[in-house]
Amino acid sequence: MAAPVNGREFFSLLEKSQLLDQEVINKLRPQMQKHQTTEPKRLATTLIKNQLISEYQARQILAGKYKGFYLARYKLLELLGAGGMGRVYLAEQISMERLVAIKLISGQKGKKRQDMALARFQREAKAVATLRHPNIIQAFDYADEHGMPYFVMEYVEGIDIARIVHRFGPIPWQQAAEYGRQAAEGLEHAHRAGLVHRDIKPGNLLVDSSGQIKVLDLGLVSAFDEKGDDSLTVDQDQLGTVDYIAPEQALDSRSVDARADIYGLGATLYAIMAGRILFPDKSTAQKLLMHQTTEPEPLAHLVNGIPAELAVVIHKMLAKKPEQRFQSAQEVAHALKPFAEPKSPPYELNAIKYRRATYEGFLGKCPDPSRITVPTLGSPEAEKPTNAPPQGASQMAGKLRKNSMISTTASDPALDDFSSLGDDYTQLAMDMPSIINRKKKRKRRKKIRPELLQMIAVVGSLLGLLLAAWLGSNALRATGNEDQRPLPIQTQLSPVSLEAVWRESLPRAFSDADLLVHYTFDESTISGDQVANQAKATAGQYPLKLIGPTVVPGRYPGKKSIQFQQSVTPQHAEISSAETDLLQLNDRFTISLWFKVDTFDKLWQTLICKGNGSWRIQRTQETRCVGLHLTTPEMAICYLDGHTIVDDMHWHHLVAVNSPQMTSIKLYLDGALDIEIPSVFRPQPTTSQVWLGEMSEVTNESRGFKGWIDEVAIWKRDLDPGEVKRLFTSGNPVQ
Repeated sequence: MAAPVNGREFFSLLEKSQLLDQEVINKLRPQMQKHQTTEPKRLATTLIKNQLISEYQARQILAGKYKGFYLARYKLLELLGAGGMGRVYLAEQISMERLVAIKLISGQKGKKRQDMALARFQREAKAVATLRHPNIIQAFDYADEHGMPYFVMEYVEGIDIARIVHRFGPIPWQQAAEYGRQAAEGLEHAHRAGLVHRDIKPGNLLVDSSGQIKVLDLGLVSAFDEKGDDSLTVDQDQLGTVDYIAPEQALDSRSVDARADIYGLGATLYAIMAGRILFPDKSTAQKLLMHQTTEPEPLAHLVNGIPAELAVVIHKMLAKKPEQRFQSAQEVAHALKPFAEPKSPPYELNAIKYRRATYEGFLGKCPDPSRITVPTLGSPEAEKPTNAPPQGASQMAGKLRKNSMISTTASDPALDDFSSLGDDYTQLAMDMPSIINRKKKRKRRKKIRPELLQMIAVVGSLLGLLLAAWLGSNALRATGNEDQRPLPIQTQLSPVSLEAVWRESLPRAFSDADLLVHYTFDESTISGDQVANQAKATAGQYPLKLIGPTVVPGRYPGKKSIQFQQSVTPQHAEISSAETDLLQLNDRFTISLWFKVDTFDKLWQTLICKGNGSWRIQRTQETRCVGLHLTTPEMAICYLDGHTIVDDMHWHHLVAVNSPQMTSIKLYLDGALDIEIPSVFRPQPTTSQVWLGEMSEVTNESRGFKGWIDEVAIWKRDLDPGEVKRLFTSGNPVQ
């Protein structure tokens, strides 16, 4: 379709694209009448500034393209990158209103190459889907749209190490060792699952804004199934990446094992510390030969101040024979750990082009998927001429229809200058419609429903009592005993009555023998800086000591909570050190707490934890969400990151359930399951104390929570979904 030449044509394409809900379009339409002759770029700039459409979407519409912004139930926001394998988009998962990354395969020339690329892509998707580790990118979904395969993964705000080196120069050896340690931890998890990456290089190691490594691109993995079927990788233009390829992989890709990844990681660490690859200024054939025959220049000649022991570790990773290297990625992680020092922030964060905070404002503004009728990406065009066109016209119509679909194989260089418009490029003075996204609407309904049920029950009881009192009064009058009529009934609940309603509705879970601790934070349980444990089975044990937080009104009248403020002296509440060993929770457990966030302005703000290396509930890497972090005795780490934003100044009920016997970890928020992953994780036993509001045993920086905690409970069993729901429903009679 032709590119729009004025505001009227631009708005027409925008409406056809269905990027915005019809309600939003209807609110914009009267104002668009005033700007029908306006320059389209100016109109696009206005919509971008008001977070209605993204720059990528604006570029496509300015090129006359309005189809293909959707891929099944995902809405494309930006093109993050493109390569030989495919393209990666930043997208909105409409049902969850969260940011995700989508990898879409590119078309290949020739049927044989296309089939091989598809098989390779499918293998990548299946491999990633089996892995759950904080240092490996997490996959959410794999499917195809009308024969166009794609998989959906977590969106990580960060940049890869190759770009870090390109922009900021070589990485200090301490920080490089930390990156290598994390990457080795992730690779160990993949290797134990029977997968070999075979393309470890700086571009496949992403560093997020907190300094955590994510291993990317498992497109070259092969299973340890001894089938010998590796033709998908062998018959390609490259066997991995030549500057980082293991000697045995270049000779016979079928025979490689986990030690090939150790070589690739060693070559990566060498390059990012030295600022140059192993064998620079050589042809591809020469590099392949030198990987097998030539020792690289010693790192000590290239990296000032590098410890001799660390240089030995790197060169051992680069041994020509696999048996002379470290034999597992876990050995590599242990060898690098003494030299690893994280840096915060890991780099200048303005280097991140696509910031999560920028795009969260675009979420929740499109129609419900059931109402989207525009052709999605990859779908066959439904438009057909109603009458038989003259010869040649059908081809022209097909070309026009194709031109209205966004491209998945090429960029639009003529439009690359769109994002470079300066602040002096005036946007239009328009009143933008206020948007409340669907997720918040659902959330509000979910929060209000139990409260309304409670209030309806209370009001119903009061009306019944009033009716009974009125009837009793009339009866007394009829008998002449007016002096005996009952006293007037209060029409409002007192704080004491509210607490009584709550206590009477407490689920059985609060009285069972598996309840270890239960802090309710009311006047009957708080004495000075001590909070008594209300669990019947352990009454008199586990007193909670308040160190800094203040006692303030809680989540309803008559209830108390403890408020934490981030300060020079960290505020926390701790369980007696003499008894904290009894709260190892290294088997089945459930942790429940009510909380309200004031400010989530720091990563890892901690609500409750046992030390720094056992278990903790904290703010996730995903800004404004909460997650569970477990560390096993083998130092394997599990992150269960929730997806629901919680810093909305509402009380929230969080429940974390670890059930090794049921092989799963679950995180509930406000009575509903937020995320679940298969796992048999058991936290490592430690002598650390259990703290609320801060992470214990952290000396380098505070992980202090800023907000309120009201009611904490821990069970040595896993609660079922019905019990979790009842905890939420009964726990909040009045907001």
